Amino acid sequence: MSNWIENNPTKSIIIYSITLVAATFGVLYFILIENQENLHSTEKENLKTQIQTLNERIDLLQYDNGIYIEQNNKLKDWIKSNPNSFEFLEEKIQKLEKIVSEIDTTKPTLPELVKLRYYTQSNLLSVGQAFLDTETGASIGLNDMNVDRTASGIINIPGKENIEFKTAKPGTQWNFEQNGFKYSLILLELNYVGSKYRVAVKKE
Repeated sequence: MSNWIENNPTKSIIIYSITLVAATFGVLYFILIENQENLHSTEKENLKTQIQTLNERIDLLQYDNGIYIEQNNKLKDWIKSNPNSFEFLEEKIQKLEKIVSEIDTTKPTLPELVKLRYYTQSNLLSVGQAFLDTETGASIGLNDMNVDRTASGIINIPGKENIEFKTAKPGTQWNFEQNGFKYSLILLELNYVGSKYRVAVKKE
């Protein structure tokens, strides 16, 4: 064999080179390609395992979350049913606000009706003129003013006897009832020089 190599040095070098290249290619193929494919396969399996683990964790978390939501809803219901809790009061306030928003604000409420108690007064009237209250039907008229700055006249209240007076002064008040309500008829002003007077009626 050594004689053949010595006798054919060129062929020997070519064959050696081809053998060396083939060996090198085989080694490189195994290291770079085969190992790389094995690495990719391993990575794929690891990735599948991780995905499966994450899916299992997600399912577990969703299950736990469902339990927490159910417990939270029960707790909210219990809190809302407790009259001393903030949630109970907040819900009640919201209901009251809704009721208030639906109330017709053009109509007077009870407190406003109390404030709007009936009151009316006349203009300056001359002696001999009468004042008629349209709500009660009561009327008053003066027929004379005296030197002592008092007045005489008559009051008529429907369904009642006439009231005659002779020495009424400004501030004199006559109380009466009509339609279940209490009223007062008041002599507000006496103007002796001009023979004028003013009266008022108010609901108690």
